Amino acid sequence: MTVKCTKYPQLHIYDLGVKFENGEAAVTDKKALESLKKMDESYGFEYAGDDGGKE
Repeated sequence: MTVKCTKYPQLHIYDLGVKFENGEAAVTDKKALESLKKMDESYGFEYAGDDGGKE
């Protein structure tokens, strides 16, 4: 799934292994995705749908 973060376009969340480049990150790990969804709304994450079921 592609996750967008316009507020912090170069954000790197080391614990989850997620790195945003130019505001986008491809997140394939389900646990990481669940953790992102639980994070504070102030990060401004947007979930752009799946990548053809490649989770």
